[in-house]
Amino acid sequence: MVLVALGAVAASGGCEKYFPTPLPPAPYVNSPVGTVFRYQGFTNRVVSSKGWVTRFVDDSGRAVNRIGGFITEDPAHPLSLDTTKFNALWPLKVGNEITIPVSVGAERWSWHFKVSGEQQIQTADAVYRTFVIEAMQSRLDSADGPPVAFANTLNYAPDVKTVARFQTTIVSGKDAGRSFGSELRSIFHPDSLLLKP
Repeated sequence: MVLVALGAVAASGGCEKYFPTPLPPAPYVNSPVGTVFRYQGFTNRVVSSKGWVTRFVDDSGRAVNRIGGFITEDPAHPLSLDTTKFNALWPLKVGNEITIPVSVGAERWSWHFKVSGEQQIQTADAVYRTFVIEAMQSRLDSADGPPVAFANTLNYAPDVKTVARFQTTIVSGKDAGRSFGSELRSIFHPDSLLLKP
């Protein structure tokens, strides 16, 4: 089974800009039940949120958990990990860095997160000032083939409290070199009739 974080594609028309005034630290925020995140190509609706775990349902009705904001879990195949390690990543600020061992069944993985900088990005629908999180996901056992590793670049936008753009590149394994991802298009808040942005 392959676990992939919110993965990503960089918009070719996006503008990038660095600022002399740093973003303030961004705390971890649970999204209210009923919030709908519409990304290019898919939609996630929050159905439960507690502690470090938020459960989403996608367009097809498939449920997934997102742990610590960035690690995706199939509820049918629960992950084993120490969520207290997220306290060293959140609130997000440049320089924060953690490594989290993760297991699912007999598979062993390692996630390494680093907040590497700040970046202003332009999606098709909005401009966001973001923290850049580099996340390397590596499988540590190779019983059924070559070790697999994924390099994820996540642009977390504190203003909307979610990832605004994400890119995943497979760096080793049989599909090495393949990239995929998406970017945020709008958010529906359950206490509002407005789509944001």
